[in-house]
Amino acid sequence: MFTSKSCLLCEQAITTLNEVAQRIRKYGPELEIVEQPIDDTHTQDLIRIDTLPAIRIGDHVMLGLPSPDDLESFININYLSQLPE
Repeated sequence: MFTSKSCLLCEQAITTLNEVAQRIRKYGPELEIVEQPIDDTHTQDLIRIDTLPAIRIGDHVMLGLPSPDDLESFININYLSQLPE
């Protein structure tokens, strides 16, 4: 998850992401959540994300503050469905 010190919604997005990760543990693998601050211009140029918070799974990015259900669907579609059975 990409964050910034100046991001007003990032703390809530992290809380939501942690809550969803706990729900997913009941039926799937434990998720590794990595918080990546992008406060320096070099990092912003490398990842090319203009809106925060931003949650990335592979090549897929969810921007803004998602609802828990939308975030869980995003994780299911872009991560869990790609895991071998």
